Amino acid sequence: MFTRYFQLVVCWAIALATQGCSSIAKGVTEAVLEQDQNSYKRQCHVYGAPFDGLNQNWSNQNPYENRELRLLVIHGAGDYPSGYADAMSFALAQRMGLTRVDARPRKLELNRIDTGVNNGGSGRSLGQLNVSRFRNAQDNRQLLVFELSWTDIAAADKAELAFDESTAMTSQRVSVNRQLKEMVNMHASDPMIYMGPTGDQIRESVETATCLMTQSSWQQLQPEGVFDCQNYHQKTFSHEVNYAVITHSMGSRIIIDVIQGAAERGESGQGFNPAFKDKVLNIYMLSNQLQLFQLGRPAPEATMNDSEYCLAKGTHADNRLVKQTRLVSITDPNDLFSYTVPQSFVDDYIDPRLCPSLVNVVTEVAAPINLLGLARVAEPMAAHKSYFTDTKVLDVIVFGLNGALTSDDGHEACQWHDVVN
Repeated sequence: MFTRYFQLVVCWAIALATQGCSSIAKGVTEAVLEQDQNSYKRQCHVYGAPFDGLNQNWSNQNPYENRELRLLVIHGAGDYPSGYADAMSFALAQRMGLTRVDARPRKLELNRIDTGVNNGGSGRSLGQLNVSRFRNAQDNRQLLVFELSWTDIAAADKAELAFDESTAMTSQRVSVNRQLKEMVNMHASDPMIYMGPTGDQIRESVETATCLMTQSSWQQLQPEGVFDCQNYHQKTFSHEVNYAVITHSMGSRIIIDVIQGAAERGESGQGFNPAFKDKVLNIYMLSNQLQLFQLGRPAPEATMNDSEYCLAKGTHADNRLVKQTRLVSITDPNDLFSYTVPQSFVDDYIDPRLCPSLVNVVTEVAAPINLLGLARVAEPMAAHKSYFTDTKVLDVIVFGLNGALTSDDGHEACQWHDVVN
């Protein structure tokens, strides 16, 4: 009897961990697990100084003043077709009081955009940029979401694994292991690809997307547009425009590589607006992987301390890229692919020309379940992939610390630990 009970428990655990065996443990089991998930209050901790969210862009706004926020979304390892961030975009817009959405989002193949670096019409993919526009009823607040998908760039390299996923191979595997192998082929291959020559192409994709975000108006975002991303000049808008970035998993490493690459080239930054020097750039790193991708890599070349770049009267203030880069790392403690960021890592490996500050938000995006009183289990893939729709994560992004300190049906209010220098 105990052996059969143990086998049943193991089967439930495997089903949860692999998102498979959906036909197993139906009925009573699902009801028990669902009841436990609904009653469990997910925990949260915030480590860092007080910080604002995206909603800060509307603070102190004159009723007759136009303001705009542009948000770049960069995914990580795995298959992310265009439209993967739509649900998150609508949820963010709703929290920001933006009730109107354009019926025709811009869908751009980046290899067809003439940037001065790429002349358009290139046969190699640079990914797709899906741009959605949200506005308020008064039409004086506007959010543009630039969702980048670079999945196609890695597809050619992943084709080398195609035989491993053919029926000749998959038919020889048991079902659970087949699903695990598919997950490894889909996700574990991307970091290898990024660290090789294809990484340059992925970074070029992000640079192109960032150029369009900082250079173009909504009307200019056309399938075969022309933008000068090589001989950079500052774009002047008729209203105040601010910027933010949301990344998932490997995306945190990609955006930091792009920005630090611009700093190390000693330029104002290909695809980076010189106006960043006077702006706070929030980078929300969901399932952060900065440390993982730093292994075996050298530290940035800059040797000055932050104050020489970041203070208004600093000796090298003209060489900074951003007034302040606020790194907000949001991680589920049960996410096997995510890491909280220690201040020592920022001190040693983030270029001081970015004027970085750090906030860590540790929150359970996947509710652990009680496995018949034996142990608590959190589904690993849910803990890694549920950030885009988690209410606590969305509240933190929009409302900052105030959003973290609120509670809802599924989340406890975060415990705040004010970290000071």
